[in-house]
Amino acid sequence: MQGYYDNTEHHPVQDTAGTMDLKKEGGDDLDLIEHTISLDVDKMNREKIDADCHLWDALESSKWLPMETLEVS
Repeated sequence: MQGYYDNTEHHPVQDTAGTMDLKKEGGDDLDLIEHTISLDVDKMNREKIDADCHLWDALESSKWLPMETLEVS
């Protein structure tokens, strides 16, 4: 009778050729990447602030009041 943990028919898989090819083609994951995209941070900040201001202007013009600011009489 063969037990559950009996390793007599265990055949380990050895795929060294596949891993060697990946190392040759892929390169090092820690290589530095040169990024040439320039960012205009001031422009991005202005656009974000403008969008936020438009939101608050829309809320004020809608006369919406949150429940926390209403007084119960």
